[in-house]
Amino acid sequence: MSFSPTSLLSCTISGTILILLACLALENDNVLKFSGRYSSIFLAVIAVRMAVPAEFGFTVTLISKRLLTGLRNFMVGEVGLFGHKSPVWQVLLAFWVAGAVGRLLILLLEYIRFSGILRRCPRYQKHDCEDAVRRINKEYGKDGKFEVRFVPSVQAPAIFGLVRPVILMPETDYTEEEFTYILKHEMMHYYHYDMLIKVFCEVFCTIYWWNPAVYLLKSLVGSVMEINVDCSLTSSFNEKEKISYLECIVKSMKAERGKKGADLLITFVPRKNSVMKQRFRCIWGNCWKSEKWKGAVVTLCSFLLYAISVSIVVEPYYDYELPKTFVCPDPETSFLVEKDGYYEFYLDGDYYGEMMEITEPVLELKVYKNLEEVRNEK
Repeated sequence: MSFSPTSLLSCTISGTILILLACLALENDNVLKFSGRYSSIFLAVIAVRMAVPAEFGFTVTLISKRLLTGLRNFMVGEVGLFGHKSPVWQVLLAFWVAGAVGRLLILLLEYIRFSGILRRCPRYQKHDCEDAVRRINKEYGKDGKFEVRFVPSVQAPAIFGLVRPVILMPETDYTEEEFTYILKHEMMHYYHYDMLIKVFCEVFCTIYWWNPAVYLLKSLVGSVMEINVDCSLTSSFNEKEKISYLECIVKSMKAERGKKGADLLITFVPRKNSVMKQRFRCIWGNCWKSEKWKGAVVTLCSFLLYAISVSIVVEPYYDYELPKTFVCPDPETSFLVEKDGYYEFYLDGDYYGEMMEITEPVLELKVYKNLEEVRNEK
């Protein structure tokens, strides 16, 4: 496994393609119905692909003589900045890091600000919260501790916090049944580790803040989490209970009025009508069934796409020409290592340079497939 600027570029391109493919696939009801809860496997594979921009031993290198060569020449060119000249790639890297640090600071400040707001909010008094949490924990076979607070600044129920989860209730007047549905929904988010996934998505967006595709991935992960919880919760509901649950979602959606909530919350209602429609169809159709053979198919397809995405890396064309500073290298200590489209030349055991073709004065040297083969022979 190795890392390079070209492997990062290839990772970004292939990861973006996978995200767009996931968006197209999971917006289709038939695909979503088939993949069900296993959709998260595909999304996890995409995240791993973009989180580890590496080249592997089986990776094939494609040489770009025009586009990437021009891009490389631009990146190594120098620009004047604050009275000093720096390579373009260093300036862009600094801009990338500055943007990531800035977004991270904004998230931390938002977390601190919202934590302070919660500490000043009173406990929710309209229903017996402790008894409801106890009953739901018994039903789930769990023993988690949850606070339920009245937070006027939120427009829809939500959950916040990794270690000490707090369920946020807005001013909307919910019935006892609706309140139970909301608690079950938010507590299931916590027991499915959705808060941890939410934090991971925010960190991911912080690292790749300049790539619009990662925000699509974040939105897609949020949609899948909501549908997963909805279908898990309503799998044993009869038609009357499903209608009541859907009416509760609609009631929350009307109260929310499309206003933006805090990024670190998991809210009861989405901000897109298309996601709401999918949730309704999945709940009513009970299409989130766990069938192992479907999980095997989704897993196999996901890892197949991952293997394809890491099997190719695109590099700019280099004029591999060895300097004429040696004569007749010793074949006992000098050798060539074959790469994708070029050869690495080792003079007296030390790396010396690269070349596109085997010509004089290295014509008689032995060619190895990798350095491991060299070590085994020596």
